[in-house]
This record gives sequence, structure tokens and C-alpha cells, in this order.
Amino acid sequence: MALPPGWPREVPHPTHDAFAERAVLWLLDQGPSVLRDEPALRQNPIVLARIVAHHLDASLEGARVAYSALRRELPDLAAATIDMALTAIQREGARLQATRRELALVEEALGGAGEID
Repeated sequence: MALPPGWPREVPHPTHDAFAERAVLWLLDQGPSVLRDEPALRQNPIVLARIVAHHLDASLEGARVAYSALRRELPDLAAATIDMALTAIQREGARLQATRRELALVEEALGGAGEID
């Protein structure tokens, strides 16, 4: 059975014996490092997925706010410096969006909502 488009390459097919274990490791890589210190989250992958989803959503919102406010908040910086920062924010936003889509697929496979807000 084929994986859906956009499935994270680090996570095996949901029917694979190591799916849950590898999904947890992948989820931990996507969220704040402090989540690694919570054994209960490793034992409850769907809870971990929800927490990471909220974290990614907040990070995306932060990138949007930074992108729209940077010129206004730092008016004395050189235009080239601002442009470099905006390009970096765009790249990070694209990475976050792709990761959020991957997470929705993994969350759905774990039996959760898999929704993207």
C-alpha cells in the first residue's frame, strides 16, 4: 500500500510494526525539545501529535506576524538586511507549512483529527 503524498519520509507506513515508535520520534523532532522530557507523551502519541500541531500553528502565526511587521518594527535597518530576513522568514514559513501538512497525515494515521486549522 502506498503512502499518501506528503507523508514524512522518516515515518514508515502505518501498517509497519515500527510505525508508532518512529512516529513518536518524528513528532518529538517537530516540537519543542522540552517535550522529550515527558514520558507520558511518548506513551500517548495522539496527545503528542495534538501538542505539536498547536506548536506548529503558533510558529506559523509567529512567522506571519514577523513578516508583516519587520519593516515597521526595525525602520532603521538597511533595506537589504530586511529583505534577507524576510526571505528567511518565507523559507521558514514554507517549511512549517509542509511540516504541518505532514503532521496532519501522521495524526490521522494515529487515529486523531489530522486537521489543519
